[in-house]
Amino acid sequence: MPEQIPLKDPRFRGKRYEITLDADDPRRTQESAEVCAEKIAAVESLMTDFENTHDLEALHAITGFTSKEARANSPRRLAAQALIPIFEQLKYLSSQEAVSNEKYINLQARYRLLNRAVGVVTRDPAGIVFELVVHDR
Repeated sequence: MPEQIPLKDPRFRGKRYEITLDADDPRRTQESAEVCAEKIAAVESLMTDFENTHDLEALHAITGFTSKEARANSPRRLAAQALIPIFEQLKYLSSQEAVSNEKYINLQARYRLLNRAVGVVTRDPAGIVFELVVHDR
C-alpha cells in the first residue's frame, strides 16, 4: 500500500496536504536547484519545439469537426499529443521546492497559451456539427 506522506507544493501558498504516492513516484524526492534548472530548460525547449512545429494560429482556427475522421486527421491531434510530455514535466516541477514560484507561474502561463491554441473538444449542444473545439478554457 502506498505511504501517506505530506507534500508541500509552493504553488498552494504554503498549505500542506496529504496525498498518496507510490514508492516509485518521482515527487517523493526533492531535486537540487541544478537538476531543476536542467528540467526547466528541457520544458522550455519542448515548448519552443511545439511553437516551431505547430502553427498556433491554425490551431486556434479549428472550431469544430464534422466527423470522427475529420477529428482523427486534424493537425490538432498531433498538437494535443505533443502537449503531453510538457504537461507531465510541469506536473513534476510543481512538486519541486527548488523551482521558484515566479518561474513556475511563467512556465504555466506559457503552457496555458499552447493548451488554449489546441483547445478542448466538446459536444455541440445544437447538433449542427459533430464536435466543437473550445479555445477559452
